[in-house]
Amino acid sequence: MLLSTPRLNLRPIRLSDKESLFAYRSDAEANKYQGAVPKSINDAGQFIKNTARTPNIAGTWFQLAIIEKESQEMIGDLGINFHKENYFRVSLGYTVAKQKQGKGFATEALRHVIDHVFREMGKNEILVHIDPENRASIRVAEKLGFTDTQNEIVTEMHGQSFTDRIYCLTKSDWLSV
Repeated sequence: MLLSTPRLNLRPIRLSDKESLFAYRSDAEANKYQGAVPKSINDAGQFIKNTARTPNIAGTWFQLAIIEKESQEMIGDLGINFHKENYFRVSLGYTVAKQKQGKGFATEALRHVIDHVFREMGKNEILVHIDPENRASIRVAEKLGFTDTQNEIVTEMHGQSFTDRIYCLTKSDWLSV
């Protein structure tokens, strides 16, 4: 799965990306709304090893590296979770390096992946789980047409609880824009 936008290339994440992933994901301030913050380069490598090698396998996460064309740097990653209980539903998660936030990279990457998921993969619904205090991520989701379902999900990770709001976008809403 290789995708390209005007400013970005999106490709499957590789083990050789672990240093780049660690550099932006280990920044606690930039990732205060993330559940997966690696404590070492080895943790970043393990995160990459635990992702699916091919997309569209139920019950797995497939991770894309977000590469800025101009600098050829990995500036973020975008995960697609293929739901086990509903083949036609996926969840998305995204992280962009702190110094690249606020420049529209997340919106650009997500817009292209959303279109691919609906048009090429035949999915009907996309969910994103967002911390209610993460105003920037909520703005990105709403700009792309996601609506707040008014539902929350509590996730336990590394001994901590996280409460996220669930935002939803349907294929029919996406294609009607």
